[in-house]
Amino acid sequence: MPTSTSVSADLQTFIDDLHDKLQGHATRSDTEPFLALWSHSPDASIMAAVGGYHVGFDEVSKLLRWVSQRLRSDTYSARTLLTHNGADLAASVELENYTSSGDGPEMTLRVTHVYRKEDGGWKLLHRHAEQLTPVDETLPMRATN
Repeated sequence: MPTSTSVSADLQTFIDDLHDKLQGHATRSDTEPFLALWSHSPDASIMAAVGGYHVGFDEVSKLLRWVSQRLRSDTYSARTLLTHNGADLAASVELENYTSSGDGPEMTLRVTHVYRKEDGGWKLLHRHAEQLTPVDETLPMRATN
């Protein structure tokens, strides 16, 4: 069973643009170009690394503007691990790395993006991001039945 599909040229262009706009959001608090890539629909959603979950473009944009006023990184980079590309719906699984000078920690997020075609072009419909943490080998194992 394949874990990814070939990526259409228009989706790859959108993902490249998404990474560029995420870099501006993360390093310069330039959030509006990132928000322009989002679906403005009531079913747009985000489960961010901070701020819980939000549904609807108004709530998503409120959170992302709040984040851009409070958190800033010196560098941002993304690596796409998998992409699933359908005709009108697609998803990607990625790792995002953020670094900050001074006292700021380096952070890696594991991210899932869901994209939907709207009016002939791709839009970001959902983002789920959380901090990547190593497996704690000291945790006790639970018995399974």
